[in-house]
Amino acid sequence: MRLTCVVVAVMLVAGSAGGLRSAAPTSAPAGTLALLDRYERGEHEAVFAELVRAGDATAVLKDLQSSGSAWIQARGSAEVRRRQLVAASFALEAAVPHLWPEDVDPLVEWGCELMRKRGSAADAPEHLWQLASVAIFGRARDDGRLVTRAGPGAPLGSHVPPPRRAIDHIAHAEQRIPEEPRFRLAEAMLAATLADTEPPRDAPWISTAQLPRNSDGAMRRARAAQAIQLFEPLIEVPALRAEAEVRLGYLKLVLHEFEASLDHFAQARGTDDVFVAYLARFLSGRALDALNRRDDANAMYRSALEVVPHAQSASEALAANLFLAGAAGDAYAAAQDALSGDPRRGDPWHEFGYGDRRFIPARMSALREALK
Repeated sequence: MRLTCVVVAVMLVAGSAGGLRSAAPTSAPAGTLALLDRYERGEHEAVFAELVRAGDATAVLKDLQSSGSAWIQARGSAEVRRRQLVAASFALEAAVPHLWPEDVDPLVEWGCELMRKRGSAADAPEHLWQLASVAIFGRARDDGRLVTRAGPGAPLGSHVPPPRRAIDHIAHAEQRIPEEPRFRLAEAMLAATLADTEPPRDAPWISTAQLPRNSDGAMRRARAAQAIQLFEPLIEVPALRAEAEVRLGYLKLVLHEFEASLDHFAQARGTDDVFVAYLARFLSGRALDALNRRDDANAMYRSALEVVPHAQSASEALAANLFLAGAAGDAYAAAQDALSGDPRRGDPWHEFGYGDRRFIPARMSALREALK
């Protein structure tokens, strides 16, 4: 079975995964090109709703591959550059509702090829497109599978990592706009997705030196070390510093370097980015809990809830600590507080493992404005 965050899974509509390389029809069904025409006319929200309802990324991709070029050329050379951006943006709209890389990556790459055909210089609209596309690409996740039937080399219950993604879209975006620092952070966040799984809390911690070299735990720790190397230079980039500190701190927490993780979180708590400020406090609480400093941990959870009231992750952690300390009434109140908030507001912790997913709505909105 695939592993993914339940909260994101229920928010997004998963699409079909098969048939990407089946033969393309000689002409696209009217539906896709009709949607593309409507999208060009500015019916962005309505077209997106239709794409969500249909839920078939493969069919849209095949139609774009077979007839997208003709649609772009249909109004002559003077319109090609603008229509390339429209079609590439439509491909992103088709990718947004999907979660698995096999659905998302081909649509993003189809649009990226159009961007590369527009010439060597990326203009402002393309910058918006690349920002949105990297957020969508980095959000897509396949954490591999658990072995439910034992076989040679695959013991029951073991974890099989996902195949390497065939497309490195973040590298393509960096080639087009090398001065955009967010792409460097996206690269590090994507590397961290293969390293951020925490070990079971009911199992004793085993030092890295004692782990079998090819065990899942040893490989994850090696990938965590590699991701740390990508994040560390980003501390020197002012626009990225706070988030890089939080993500470094989390990797240190996963590696049981709790004091070091607290140092990183402390550097990020003063940011005006609510997402990062909450995580700096919530994860500080997690690290303090691991050090058995419960009162300090609870203070951090309360501080996190001042930043994002009613957030489920901090409320549950606080409630659990209070209950174990014998303060059942306070624990129930903390749990009830989490239920009293607006579920649409979201919890930064639920977004943490999905790159720049939190920016997708705003970035797609900005891209739509650029198409008008």
